[in-house]
Amino acid sequence: MADKGKYTDYLFEQVFGHLDRASTEYKKFKLLRRSPESLCLEDVRSYRLFRSGYTRNNRIPRLVNNAVYEVDDDIFIALKIKPPLDEVLIALEKCNIYQSEINQGIFLALAPALNLQIQTRSQKQLENELWSQHEDEAYQGHDWEELREYFEDFTLFRVSKGESVTQHKDNLVLFILSFYTEFTQLNDQGLLETYRDLIAKSPPQVNENLFLSLSSTHWKHSFIEAYRCLEGLFSIPAAIRLKMSLKLDCKASELAKIARTELGWKRVEVTSLMSMLSLLPDDSFTNTFDISQLDTFSDLELSFKTAIDRTKAIESIARKIYRIRNQLVHQFDEKDLLNIPDQDWPKLIELMLMCVEKCYEKLADEIESG
Repeated sequence: MADKGKYTDYLFEQVFGHLDRASTEYKKFKLLRRSPESLCLEDVRSYRLFRSGYTRNNRIPRLVNNAVYEVDDDIFIALKIKPPLDEVLIALEKCNIYQSEINQGIFLALAPALNLQIQTRSQKQLENELWSQHEDEAYQGHDWEELREYFEDFTLFRVSKGESVTQHKDNLVLFILSFYTEFTQLNDQGLLETYRDLIAKSPPQVNENLFLSLSSTHWKHSFIEAYRCLEGLFSIPAAIRLKMSLKLDCKASELAKIARTELGWKRVEVTSLMSMLSLLPDDSFTNTFDISQLDTFSDLELSFKTAIDRTKAIESIARKIYRIRNQLVHQFDEKDLLNIPDQDWPKLIELMLMCVEKCYEKLADEIESG
């Protein structure tokens, strides 16, 4: 591989803690080629493909370094994470997501892209195993696979563009992480599948809240992050009505932004939530799950027999959900708090996720992407 010294600077600096190009260890540090008689053209091609042109999903709040590449007809997702367990790999393959092999060129490109660090080892181990090898006259350089063992784990996944389970490539990062148990605390498989279904369909801008909701260790935190997925849309229904009244051509989200900036306009959250819930079909409250059977709503008289009944029921549900939201983000006296049983939380979260999915489906043409 031509000019390999330039390509290996990152690895050298991680191993030795400096980048003194005049040092003896730098001059001797190199990677052995798989085929000494060749230039490893496939490695060179891989390095060039993975050295540039990648994007990151910056809406993943935990320290999961990632890089997403488009190479010909495939999308590659690199994650600084351990390789998946066999059962996870099987599940991912059912979604047309495959673990990809890594060659020398890919390793050289991904190490700096993922900010791979030397795994925690004692100073003595590093000195014995790496630092002093260049002093041996028989030293012929490090093979890349030998060096890889000292660096943090990372995994490369591949999916064909025509077979991607998600509508947006950025969502592939979150979709893959949803199969790793260290990021999902749910024992409710049905709810987990609801999350994955939403991840597959949702726009990238809700990734952060979805990820926080999915990975939260407490039902309350999971609910509020699912609720926040909706908050960005609360102004859209009113903006649509204003847009129609003024006969404007812009997207409703753009109009709402102007109204907030120029007029100081603020949405009424309960009214907005009612508009969001109204987009759900009636069977979401009766067949998907019987909301009246949840203890949280047991004090409400809910009927969907007539249009008037439906409006009243939606308003009651919206006000109760908004009250739950308020007690999660504000401090109230103990006596004023709603008592929500643990068994109700999964259904409350499911209701929020269903609402998010329906809103982005129904309002997609009125929302700016990004």
